Amino acid sequence: MLISFKERIREKLLLEKWKVGSSTDKPLTDNQIEELVINPPQLCDEPQLCESRHLSDNGCICMRSVFENENQFNQWKSAFENEFKKRLFVGVDISDIEI
Repeated sequence: MLISFKERIREKLLLEKWKVGSSTDKPLTDNQIEELVINPPQLCDEPQLCESRHLSDNGCICMRSVFENENQFNQWKSAFENEFKKRLFVGVDISDIEI
């Protein structure tokens, strides 16, 4: 995948801005988190061809279009992982699992 220097710089700046957020950004509400856990955000149709995904991984334009900043993304990610673990270990006493 050939990505121009200009596009790399542009993506880097957009990603940095998203990671920092702004003073007006608010955390996701419980209702927003619940909705996003039930209906997770979708990546673009062909993530392997997405320049933004290649350069910014989870901070790609697809995620930046859903979450105002990285803190909101991390809120959702944590809630999603917790829900996944609850469903994965239904009926299992996790204290019995040896690490």
